[in-house]
Amino acid sequence: MARFVLSISLVVLLFGIALGEQIRPTPPVMTPLIHRCPAAKQKWRYCGGERYDRVAEFCCDGVKLAKEPFKRCCGKRLYDIESEGCRNGFVFGKEKRCRGRTYDPKDSFCHRCQVFFHNEFVYCDGSLYPKTSRKQI
Repeated sequence: MARFVLSISLVVLLFGIALGEQIRPTPPVMTPLIHRCPAAKQKWRYCGGERYDRVAEFCCDGVKLAKEPFKRCCGKRLYDIESEGCRNGFVFGKEKRCRGRTYDPKDSFCHRCQVFFHNEFVYCDGSLYPKTSRKQI
């Protein structure tokens, strides 16, 4: 009987050791500091001493400005890349010409030496389409 109790005790002891090995937590894996630093993953930077969001804002010579389509920094302001140029921080107007005729690219475009208005025509993959019809010109 004593032998039976000793055998049971030994089984329980071995089973406890085996379970203890399995539930013991594994040591943490050391990662480089850059992966643990919250600032490394943030989308903001500093502009003129203030935080700014690089996704939503431009930093133009220390001035935060909201991003807009077709706009870029020129000095401390934004300019329209379609109709304006920038040289040494100064904005100047770009003159668009189509067969000698000046046009504003904000409301019109040139196709085959003819000016068309964006509200009347669409240019797609080399073809011109009137907005009121599906017929190609």
